[in-house]
Amino acid sequence: MPCPMGGELLISSSVTMNEKEEKELATFQFKDNGHGISNDVLVHVFEPFYTTKHDGVGLGLAVCKSIIEQHGGSISIASDKQSNVSTGTLITLTIPIVEKNNL
Repeated sequence: MPCPMGGELLISSSVTMNEKEEKELATFQFKDNGHGISNDVLVHVFEPFYTTKHDGVGLGLAVCKSIIEQHGGSISIASDKQSNVSTGTLITLTIPIVEKNNL
């Protein structure tokens, strides 16, 4: 999927079986080829009220992580930023698949 500023966003999904917990898991990955996130910022991205935006509140990723974990899932962000060379950022979201009659 092309991005407005010439970058690229790749979205993939898969379903796997967690044999230990006998659950199916849905995994979604979002990968871009942008400038990446520095390690100084990356270690804080899920902290409440942490933001790099002038007008941001810093709750978005903290709230997302909390909701995902409350549903038995996980979210992670990996990013490579080395001087002027970057391979972008990868966000991985994994959530258990629950059948409607098990709710």
